[in-house]
Amino acid sequence: MVLGGTIAATLIKFSLADCLYAIKLGAKQAFVDESANPHELVSKIKDLANKARKDGLLAL
Repeated sequence: MVLGGTIAATLIKFSLADCLYAIKLGAKQAFVDESANPHELVSKIKDLANKARKDGLLAL
C-alpha cells in the first residue's frame, strides 16, 4: 500500500518521461558503474574519517 502511494505521488508530481529517465539512470548507477577503484575509495574514506576525527564533522 505504501509503495503504491509513493509511486502515485511521484507520477502526479513528475512526468512519466522524467520518472522513466530517473529509473534508468538509477539502475545504471547502481548496477553498471565501473568507475570506482576500490583502493582509491578506501583511501578516500580513510582521509575523510581522519579529517572528521581531527576537525569535526562540520569540516567535511
